Amino acid sequence: MDVAADVVVMAGAWAFERYGGRPTHDHAQIVPNERGDGFPLWVAIPPYRPFVRSGGEIKVREDFASVSPAYFAIFNSIRAIRREFGDEVEVVLDLPLLGMDDPDDEVTPISVADAIEEALRE
Repeated sequence: MDVAADVVVMAGAWAFERYGGRPTHDHAQIVPNERGDGFPLWVAIPPYRPFVRSGGEIKVREDFASVSPAYFAIFNSIRAIRREFGDEVEVVLDLPLLGMDDPDDEVTPISVADAIEEALRE
């Protein structure tokens, strides 16, 4: 399968083992695709929302608690892609590759659309 784009945004759950990288909480990672697997030459891996350990529990940092995980992931991925490649790049944002494909979830696609719009306004 050949994907006609420059960058694919993919959840770390699928990308780390296949393309490299490691979990981060403050920025998206862009790693090269050296596998020749038909996916784009670059893979953007979104960050997770920042967290804290409190009372033996891991919780999303309070200042990020109201930010949608999907919004945070996509906004920061687009920001990293634009910083690395500029504005003339084709990007694949496929919700299943991001683990965001629950057919009953109507909020995530809206958060993703908001993140794209906001990131492109920067």
